[in-house]
Amino acid sequence: MTYISLSLAELKKSETETEDDMKLKEEKNKKVCRHPVRNRIVEILRDGKPRTQQELGSILSMSNAAVHYHVKILLEVGIIKLHSTRPGPKGITEELYTPAME
Repeated sequence: MTYISLSLAELKKSETETEDDMKLKEEKNKKVCRHPVRNRIVEILRDGKPRTQQELGSILSMSNAAVHYHVKILLEVGIIKLHSTRPGPKGITEELYTPAME
């Protein structure tokens, strides 16, 4: 059986990397929350009604591509979540989104 030995310096290095990762994630969350379009998306979703990207685009008067970009970032950070899916027009599956923390 092979044993893996880590020195104390290596253990401290791995601990600081996780702290650095947490700091980077926190900074990214702050940056994400500062964008006015993303704030507006979260405000719209807080009414409790799950909405699709197309519905959000209609409310915001934005293209589906622009809304998709912002929704993708909000999903990555965990501010919103995928609530469910439903069949849409022409066989497309629509995704409904809600805030992650209600």
